[in-house]
Amino acid sequence: MSFLQEQGYIVDMADTAARCAIYLEAATLDRMTKVQLVNQIEASPGPLVRYWRWPNGAKSALCITGDLDALTILDYASRLFVR
Repeated sequence: MSFLQEQGYIVDMADTAARCAIYLEAATLDRMTKVQLVNQIEASPGPLVRYWRWPNGAKSALCITGDLDALTILDYASRLFVR
């Protein structure tokens, strides 16, 4: 549990834990290495929430997401230069 928390994963040990995106029993955790555990969590199809420090001492970050399937490159570029 402490390893998962150190890695930034939110750990819920309450009665509602079984309703989380991924649920691991203690017996399962005992059989896995740390690498196997992280791989299983990251392969989970459910949504995950993770908190951890910014890499390389960064103070902030910018994340831009979007669905570009419906746009052409020209349409996308023209939105960058709106007057």
